[in-house]
Amino acid sequence: MQKVIDDQALPIREQILDAATQLIARGGVENTSLADIAHELGISRGTLFYYYPSKSQLIFDVTDRHFDQVTVDLVEHILSERDGMQPARLLAIAMQTILGDPERNRRHIYLLEQALAGDQTLLRAFRSKYKEWQRLIEATIRDVLGEQAPAPLLAQIVLAVLDGLAVQSLLGSDQIPASEIASYLIQEGETNDE
Repeated sequence: MQKVIDDQALPIREQILDAATQLIARGGVENTSLADIAHELGISRGTLFYYYPSKSQLIFDVTDRHFDQVTVDLVEHILSERDGMQPARLLAIAMQTILGDPERNRRHIYLLEQALAGDQTLLRAFRSKYKEWQRLIEATIRDVLGEQAPAPLLAQIVLAVLDGLAVQSLLGSDQIPASEIASYLIQEGETNDE
């Protein structure tokens, strides 16, 4: 479906990122070329190259935007229920946030696959964003649960569980009991601390 850039809507760079994100979600990073993105938008490759002279640069921005979106969604959900929140509830919200968007999960896995396949620019972006994401999750945990909370540990658990749940949801796991998993993980952590 070809669409022409709309000067009255989003800035061109944002429209390019939207189109790239949609194409990557459908066909993966490897199967999405700059020419495909230009065609999708109804613009010349020269126009696209003006904004993104390389695929790596475009994929980096798609990845950056992806992580920002995930982070904002996650923090908003956590902060919406912050009063009296227990660690298990915080973890359950994180899981439900990730499970609630299969397209985002597909995009995440495609981008991660590309990074692990040798795209060093993308790999650096993932490493940087994971560190940034972990710091933000830690800060949110401390804000919600207090300074005594094991924020670094909980942030690592959140990141690991979220990646795993994204894969499980894409493989077609019908029902993933996020609340039960969160309660169990937190309960086991408390048992092991004693």
